[in-house]
Amino acid sequence: MNFNFLMMSPKKIYFNDFINYIKLFSYSNKLEIYPNHTPILLYLNNTIIKVYKNKYIYFYISKGFLEFKFNKLILLINKLVEFDILNKKKYLSKKNKILSLLKNKVIYKNNLNKFLNLNLKLINYNNFLYFYKKNKKLVK
Repeated sequence: MNFNFLMMSPKKIYFNDFINYIKLFSYSNKLEIYPNHTPILLYLNNTIIKVYKNKYIYFYISKGFLEFKFNKLILLINKLVEFDILNKKKYLSKKNKILSLLKNKVIYKNNLNKFLNLNLKLINYNNFLYFYKKNKKLVK
């Protein structure tokens, strides 16, 4: 049995599909939602989301609201970071790009936005990795 999962921000819909279940991991709690779960409304802060639909998909959100009722899960968020925990190639390439920009002192007005975007993604990923390592026993 499945339920509908909609994850969105004010600007974009990130995920809208039927899933088997979802697990949420925060600093202090763990929550699993399956079909026909009791209606619930939550505020999420620094949360790892583990979605299962034929395979696991991991997301990290800094803040958001979750509502589940009538087998429909709606998650309203500011920002989303999607991760493949086992693959760190993207992270390392971003880190190397930032380090090379800093090393070569090529941070001028024309590529400042590029630098800031890379840096923001790296910071989000570092937050996620710190949180994941701290809660590794929960995410299995």
